[in-house]
Amino acid sequence: MDFDTEWTPIGHLRPMNLGTGIFLSTLLLSIVLLVIFTRDKWNWKKILLWTLGTPIVIGLLWGGGYWAYLKYQNRPRKINEYWDIKFGMTREDVKFIKGAPKYEDSESLIYETYSSTHEILFSTSTKKAWLIFCTAGSCDDLLGIGTWDTTEKLEKKLGDPSKIVVSKDGFKRTYFYNDYNVIFELRENRVKEIGIRDVDNLPSKQKS
Repeated sequence: MDFDTEWTPIGHLRPMNLGTGIFLSTLLLSIVLLVIFTRDKWNWKKILLWTLGTPIVIGLLWGGGYWAYLKYQNRPRKINEYWDIKFGMTREDVKFIKGAPKYEDSESLIYETYSSTHEILFSTSTKKAWLIFCTAGSCDDLLGIGTWDTTEKLEKKLGDPSKIVVSKDGFKRTYFYNDYNVIFELRENRVKEIGIRDVDNLPSKQKS
């Protein structure tokens, strides 16, 4: 025996019940009759254009606005906050915002989540945060640059760095952009670690 079928929410087929069939048939017949009896009075072409065009226009405007917002947010500029932590925060401020760290010593707090690891360094003299760094996992994007982005994309977006530090084994390069307070560590031609450092308030041993 053959049945008319429809998709259910979980993806299985089931017979279309009589009530649904009557409703859909009545709805279709009503639309056809409405068009027939009003085609000389109503401009159906214009109605259809408005019905279909309005959602499209709204979608385009929303999409364009969101694109412009992202473009503005990711513009090159000096950054003073990352991972909800700002320069100048005390150890107590950070704990209040992020809770108990995984590790702690006299100069740093380290937080581990299921997706990333963050390290916050504090000045030994002022006791204020001067570096916030995502050292592993999926790091939040910074100025439109995220983990796994290429060196080419980084340089195209932010230009030449203020300084590049190459590791002794040659496998790692750290890009410093002092105009923006940002740091990117790259390996295998990809961004792997992202952070910010307070260029105006660096510890004396970091000034170089």
